[in-house]
Amino acid sequence: MNIALLNALKAFVHEQVSTRGYSTPTEYVREWDRKGLYRQRSRKRLFAGVALPQAGAAYFDRLGGQARGAHQT
Repeated sequence: MNIALLNALKAFVHEQVSTRGYSTPTEYVREWDRKGLYRQRSRKRLFAGVALPQAGAAYFDRLGGQARGAHQT
C-alpha cells in the first residue's frame, strides 16, 4: 500500500526518523500504526471493564490503591 502524505506531515515523519533512531519512514509509520492499534484495543477493554456491574466507585478506589502500592515498590 502506498500512502501520500502532505508536505508538513512528510517533514514530521522524516524528522522523527532522524531524531528517534528509525531506519526508514516506513519503520516509523509501522510503529505508529502498531501503537494506535494497541491504544484502540486497550480503550475497548477499558470501556468493557467499566460496563461491568462491580465497576463502581469502590472498585476503582481499590484498583487505584493497588496501582499506587505497586508503583511504590
